Amino acid sequence: MKIIGFNLAKTHYDLPLDNGGACLMIDGEIKMLINEERINRKQYAAGFKKSIEYILDANKLKPEDIDLWVASSCLETKRTSEYVATQMKEYGLNVPKEKIVVNDHHFAHAYSAYFPSGFNEAIVIVLDGDGNVINEIQEKTNDKNYWLNKIEHNSYYVAKGKKINFLEDDNLEAGENGFGGAYRYFTYFCGFPGYKFAGKLMGLSAYGYERNRFKNLEVFELEE
Repeated sequence: MKIIGFNLAKTHYDLPLDNGGACLMIDGEIKMLINEERINRKQYAAGFKKSIEYILDANKLKPEDIDLWVASSCLETKRTSEYVATQMKEYGLNVPKEKIVVNDHHFAHAYSAYFPSGFNEAIVIVLDGDGNVINEIQEKTNDKNYWLNKIEHNSYYVAKGKKINFLEDDNLEAGENGFGGAYRYFTYFCGFPGYKFAGKLMGLSAYGYERNRFKNLEVFELEE
């Protein structure tokens, strides 16, 4: 069984989805994975075309050799397999919709955390900046104000064996934020110019040596 997983290159309203890439699994084992930026040398690059081509070429495979294509979307409602097939065709990959599965964005996070963990049973917690749009308050063509919608932020799952079941999420309304959003704003507070640097800040945090030095720092106003 050969599976390629990847993030969509953009939303249906043409917002690029950063940090594109692809991963090849054969019979449940990860064979190769690569980010788009490693090939085109553009940091945080969106897309999947070059990474998929690289993986196929390196493993002497053709698109028709792949049994299943698993896509993840973000900052929009979960897409259909028909939509994914259309976007893939736009990037030169002709794949029948019957071979495509679309994964919920937070489920994709949960799978990538649980299955490599070595645990046979776990509670999985996803604390994200943004995930999929849960409803369509403002979701219209060319409307990039996705944050006006209700979006996934914090989700919880029960994993056992080969199954992950959704438990619940924090019922945050449109315009409200979760822990990931708080981390994003703290990234701005520390002087970084954009949310993309949250991962860099997370890496730098390991170099901290004086715990609780800033415990009295008031970054946010707390409401009831």
